[in-house]
Amino acid sequence: METINIPLSGSIGVAQAEQLHASIREGLQSGDVLQFDFTDARDVDASILQLLIAAKAACEESEKSVQWIGVSEQLANSLQRSGADEILGISDSDDAASDQEAEVVAAEPDA
Repeated sequence: METINIPLSGSIGVAQAEQLHASIREGLQSGDVLQFDFTDARDVDASILQLLIAAKAACEESEKSVQWIGVSEQLANSLQRSGADEILGISDSDDAASDQEAEVVAAEPDA
């Protein structure tokens, strides 16, 4: 099973949307797992949330998995306020508050 890592850094917005979209397309073609790495990300805007939601849906349709790693407590809280955490399957963890990083959360396709 090949994992395609897609690192996200800084404040990710519409300026990065085209590149992220290309990375997602490439990852869907070549891998079994898309792994979004938010370790260096501060925040994401609505255009990026839309791409992430579409990527999760595409993974589910093609029986691939998606993983969210390095989600900071601040980003998890922001996603929770928008409701995107539930749509994406990113859970906030009480452990995240202590180490500022959420554990890997994988969304497996329904069998």
